[in-house]
Amino acid sequence: MPVAGGGEPDLEEPHPGVFAFPLLPEDFCRLLWEEVHHYERAAVADRGADLPLHVRHDGNIGDLQDCGFAPTFRALEGVLGPVLARCMPDVGAFEIHHAFLTRNYVGREENATFKVHCDKSDLTINICLHASADVQGSTVGFYDSLGPGEVPMEPRDRRYTYVHRVGHSVVHDGRQWHKTDPITQGTRGSLIAWARVLPENRERPPVGALVRLAARPRTSEGVLSGGAIGVLVEDDG
Repeated sequence: MPVAGGGEPDLEEPHPGVFAFPLLPEDFCRLLWEEVHHYERAAVADRGADLPLHVRHDGNIGDLQDCGFAPTFRALEGVLGPVLARCMPDVGAFEIHHAFLTRNYVGREENATFKVHCDKSDLTINICLHASADVQGSTVGFYDSLGPGEVPMEPRDRRYTYVHRVGHSVVHDGRQWHKTDPITQGTRGSLIAWARVLPENRERPPVGALVRLAARPRTSEGVLSGGAIGVLVEDDG
Protein backbone atom coordinates (compact mmCIF):
# COMPACT_ATOMS: atom_id res chain seq x y z
CA MET A 1 0.00 0.00 0.00
CA PRO A 2 1.49 3.39 -0.99
CA VAL A 3 2.12 5.99 1.68
CA ALA A 4 1.64 9.74 1.26
CA GLY A 5 5.02 11.44 0.91
CA GLY A 6 6.89 8.13 1.01
CA GLY A 7 8.28 8.66 4.52
CA GLU A 8 7.19 9.24 8.09
CA PRO A 9 4.14 11.53 8.09
CA ASP A 10 3.98 14.77 10.02
CA LEU A 11 1.91 14.12 13.13
CA GLU A 12 -0.33 16.62 14.86
CA GLU A 13 -2.19 16.17 18.14
CA PRO A 14 -4.79 18.98 18.00
CA HIS A 15 -6.73 17.52 20.93
CA PRO A 16 -5.41 15.12 23.59
CA GLY A 17 -5.51 11.60 22.15
CA VAL A 18 -6.59 12.77 18.68
CA PHE A 19 -3.90 12.44 15.99
CA ALA A 20 -4.08 13.84 12.46
CA PHE A 21 -1.61 13.12 9.66
CA PRO A 22 -1.31 12.55 5.89
CA LEU A 23 -1.50 8.82 5.19
CA LEU A 24 -2.41 7.79 1.63
CA PRO A 25 -1.78 9.36 -1.81
CA GLU A 26 -4.80 11.05 -3.36
CA ASP A 27 -4.67 8.78 -6.42
CA PHE A 28 -4.88 5.67 -4.24
CA CYS A 29 -7.81 7.15 -2.31
CA ARG A 30 -9.62 7.80 -5.57
CA LEU A 31 -9.05 4.22 -6.71
CA LEU A 32 -10.27 2.78 -3.40
CA TRP A 33 -13.33 5.06 -3.45
CA GLU A 34 -14.16 3.93 -6.99
CA GLU A 35 -13.55 0.25 -6.22
CA VAL A 36 -15.99 0.21 -3.30
CA HIS A 37 -18.66 1.77 -5.51
CA HIS A 38 -17.83 -0.67 -8.32
CA TYR A 39 -18.37 -3.52 -5.86
CA GLU A 40 -21.68 -2.02 -4.75
CA ARG A 41 -22.94 -1.75 -8.33
CA ALA A 42 -21.87 -5.33 -9.11
CA ALA A 43 -23.60 -6.69 -6.00
CA VAL A 44 -26.83 -4.87 -6.84
CA ALA A 45 -26.79 -5.74 -10.55
CA ASP A 46 -26.18 -9.47 -10.14
CA ARG A 47 -28.04 -10.81 -7.14
CA GLY A 48 -27.32 -14.32 -8.34
CA ALA A 49 -23.62 -13.82 -7.68
CA ASP A 50 -24.50 -13.70 -3.99
CA LEU A 51 -22.00 -10.94 -3.27
CA PRO A 52 -22.41 -9.72 0.33
CA LEU A 53 -23.64 -6.14 0.48
CA HIS A 54 -24.29 -4.60 3.87
CA VAL A 55 -26.22 -1.34 3.89
CA ARG A 56 -26.08 0.43 7.24
CA HIS A 57 -28.97 2.19 8.97
CA ASP A 58 -27.64 5.47 7.56
CA GLY A 59 -27.48 4.18 3.99
CA ASN A 60 -23.71 3.86 3.93
CA ILE A 61 -21.87 0.68 2.90
CA GLY A 62 -20.87 -1.39 5.93
CA ASP A 63 -18.90 -4.52 6.80
CA LEU A 64 -16.34 -3.97 4.04
CA GLN A 65 -14.13 -6.57 5.72
CA ASP A 66 -16.66 -9.16 4.49
CA CYS A 67 -16.78 -7.79 0.94
CA GLY A 68 -13.30 -8.69 -0.25
CA PHE A 69 -11.47 -5.73 1.27
CA ALA A 70 -9.85 -7.60 4.17
CA PRO A 71 -6.44 -7.70 2.38
CA THR A 72 -6.62 -3.92 2.02
CA PHE A 73 -7.13 -3.58 5.76
CA ARG A 74 -4.21 -5.92 6.50
CA ALA A 75 -2.03 -3.66 4.33
CA LEU A 76 -3.45 -0.60 6.09
CA GLU A 77 -2.47 -2.10 9.44
CA GLY A 78 1.09 -2.38 8.16
CA VAL A 79 1.13 1.26 7.09
CA LEU A 80 -0.44 2.50 10.32
CA GLY A 81 1.67 0.38 12.68
CA PRO A 82 4.80 2.58 12.64
CA VAL A 83 2.70 5.74 12.89
CA LEU A 84 0.75 4.55 15.92
CA ALA A 85 3.98 3.33 17.51
CA ARG A 86 5.07 6.98 17.49
CA CYS A 87 1.87 8.63 18.70
CA MET A 88 0.29 5.81 20.74
CA PRO A 89 3.22 3.68 21.98
CA ASP A 90 1.07 1.93 24.59
CA VAL A 91 -1.29 0.47 21.98
CA GLY A 92 1.05 -2.19 20.59
CA ALA A 93 -0.36 -4.66 18.08
CA PHE A 94 -3.87 -4.08 16.73
CA GLU A 95 -6.18 -5.33 13.99
CA ILE A 96 -8.94 -3.74 11.95
CA HIS A 97 -12.10 -5.78 12.53
CA HIS A 98 -14.82 -3.58 11.02
CA ALA A 99 -14.93 -0.91 8.32
CA PHE A 100 -17.49 1.08 6.39
CA LEU A 101 -17.69 3.85 3.79
CA THR A 102 -19.47 7.13 4.52
CA ARG A 103 -21.04 9.26 1.78
CA ASN A 104 -22.10 12.78 2.68
CA TYR A 105 -23.94 15.07 0.30
CA VAL A 106 -26.46 17.88 0.51
CA GLY A 107 -30.08 16.77 0.56
CA ARG A 108 -29.46 13.41 2.14
CA GLU A 109 -31.67 13.11 5.20
CA GLU A 110 -29.14 11.03 7.14
CA ASN A 111 -26.58 13.85 6.77
CA ALA A 112 -28.84 16.47 8.34
CA THR A 113 -28.24 15.63 11.99
CA PHE A 114 -25.52 13.71 13.78
CA LYS A 115 -25.24 12.91 17.47
CA VAL A 116 -22.26 13.29 19.76
CA HIS A 117 -21.14 9.70 20.33
CA CYS A 118 -18.36 7.23 21.09
CA ASP A 119 -17.45 4.22 18.95
CA LYS A 120 -17.47 0.51 19.75
CA SER A 121 -13.76 0.24 19.05
CA ASP A 122 -10.39 0.49 20.73
CA LEU A 123 -9.21 2.75 17.92
CA THR A 124 -11.11 4.61 15.21
CA ILE A 125 -9.31 5.40 11.95
CA ASN A 126 -11.01 7.96 9.72
CA ILE A 127 -9.44 8.39 6.26
CA CYS A 128 -10.91 10.90 3.81
CA LEU A 129 -11.16 9.23 0.39
CA HIS A 130 -13.22 11.82 -1.45
CA ALA A 131 -13.99 15.53 -1.23
CA SER A 132 -15.37 17.70 -4.02
CA ALA A 133 -13.61 20.99 -4.72
CA ASP A 134 -16.59 22.95 -3.39
CA VAL A 135 -17.21 20.93 -0.22
CA GLN A 136 -18.28 22.84 2.87
CA GLY A 137 -19.11 21.35 6.25
CA SER A 138 -18.77 17.61 6.93
CA THR A 139 -16.12 18.38 9.54
CA VAL A 140 -15.69 16.41 12.78
CA GLY A 141 -15.97 17.93 16.23
CA PHE A 142 -14.11 16.53 19.24
CA TYR A 143 -15.26 17.09 22.81
CA ASP A 144 -14.05 17.00 26.37
CA SER A 145 -14.67 13.69 28.11
CA LEU A 146 -16.85 14.28 31.16
CA GLY A 147 -17.82 11.97 33.98
CA PRO A 148 -19.18 8.44 33.45
CA GLY A 149 -22.51 8.52 31.65
CA GLU A 150 -22.29 12.25 30.87
CA VAL A 151 -22.64 13.20 27.21
CA PRO A 152 -20.80 16.39 26.18
CA MET A 153 -22.93 19.31 25.10
CA GLU A 154 -22.65 21.28 21.88
CA PRO A 155 -21.07 23.81 21.68
CA ARG A 156 -20.05 24.09 25.32
CA ASP A 157 -17.75 21.06 25.40
CA ARG A 158 -16.39 21.13 21.83
CA ARG A 159 -12.64 21.64 21.84
CA TYR A 160 -11.51 20.98 18.28
CA THR A 161 -12.99 20.81 14.78
CA TYR A 162 -11.18 18.63 12.24
CA VAL A 163 -11.35 19.59 8.55
CA HIS A 164 -11.00 16.64 6.17
CA ARG A 165 -8.47 16.50 3.34
CA VAL A 166 -8.24 13.65 0.85
CA GLY A 167 -5.55 11.18 1.91
CA HIS A 168 -5.35 12.53 5.44
CA SER A 169 -6.36 10.50 8.48
CA VAL A 170 -7.54 11.26 11.97
CA VAL A 171 -7.09 8.51 14.58
CA HIS A 172 -8.52 8.46 18.08
CA ASP A 173 -9.53 6.22 20.94
CA GLY A 174 -13.00 4.78 20.39
CA ARG A 175 -14.07 6.26 23.73
CA GLN A 176 -13.35 9.79 22.51
CA TRP A 177 -16.56 11.81 22.11
CA HIS A 178 -17.00 13.18 18.59
CA LYS A 179 -19.60 14.17 16.02
CA THR A 180 -19.72 14.70 12.25
CA ASP A 181 -21.08 18.09 11.27
CA PRO A 182 -23.71 18.44 8.51
CA ILE A 183 -22.47 19.03 4.99
CA THR A 184 -23.71 22.29 3.45
CA GLN A 185 -22.17 22.09 -0.01
CA GLY A 186 -20.52 19.53 -2.25
CA THR A 187 -19.80 15.87 -1.50
CA ARG A 188 -17.39 14.05 0.79
CA GLY A 189 -16.69 10.50 1.93
CA SER A 190 -14.46 8.60 4.34
CA LEU A 191 -13.29 5.11 5.06
CA ILE A 192 -14.00 4.49 8.74
CA ALA A 193 -12.09 1.57 10.23
CA TRP A 194 -12.53 0.21 13.74
CA ALA A 195 -9.55 -1.55 15.27
CA ARG A 196 -9.12 -3.58 18.41
CA VAL A 197 -5.99 -3.97 20.48
CA LEU A 198 -4.83 -7.57 20.37
CA PRO A 199 -5.26 -9.56 23.61
CA GLU A 200 -1.55 -9.80 24.38
CA ASN A 201 -1.44 -6.01 24.58
CA ARG A 202 -4.62 -5.49 26.57
CA GLU A 203 -4.62 -5.45 30.34
CA ARG A 204 -7.16 -7.87 31.78
CA PRO A 205 -9.93 -5.86 33.47
CA PRO A 206 -10.52 -6.47 37.16
CA VAL A 207 -13.30 -8.89 38.06
CA GLY A 208 -16.61 -7.07 37.93
CA ALA A 209 -15.37 -4.23 35.73
CA LEU A 210 -17.49 -5.23 32.74
CA VAL A 211 -20.44 -7.03 34.32
CA ARG A 212 -22.48 -6.36 37.42
CA LEU A 213 -25.43 -8.27 38.83
CA ALA A 214 -28.94 -7.04 38.34
CA ALA A 215 -30.85 -6.81 41.61
CA ARG A 216 -34.07 -8.07 40.03
CA PRO A 217 -33.43 -10.33 37.06
CA ARG A 218 -36.21 -10.30 34.50
CA THR A 219 -35.87 -14.02 33.79
CA SER A 220 -36.23 -16.91 36.21
CA GLU A 221 -33.17 -18.68 34.82
CA GLY A 222 -30.15 -16.40 34.62
CA VAL A 223 -26.66 -17.06 33.35
CA LEU A 224 -25.16 -16.46 36.79
CA SER A 225 -25.77 -18.25 40.07
CA GLY A 226 -29.02 -17.64 41.88
CA GLY A 227 -30.89 -16.66 38.73
CA ALA A 228 -29.07 -13.32 38.44
CA ILE A 229 -28.31 -11.96 34.99
CA GLY A 230 -25.32 -10.01 33.77
CA VAL A 231 -25.79 -6.37 32.83
CA LEU A 232 -23.22 -4.72 30.59
CA VAL A 233 -21.51 -1.79 32.27
CA GLU A 234 -18.82 -0.97 29.72
CA ASP A 235 -18.71 -1.89 26.05
CA ASP A 236 -15.52 -3.89 25.54
CA GLY A 237 -15.44 -3.37 21.77
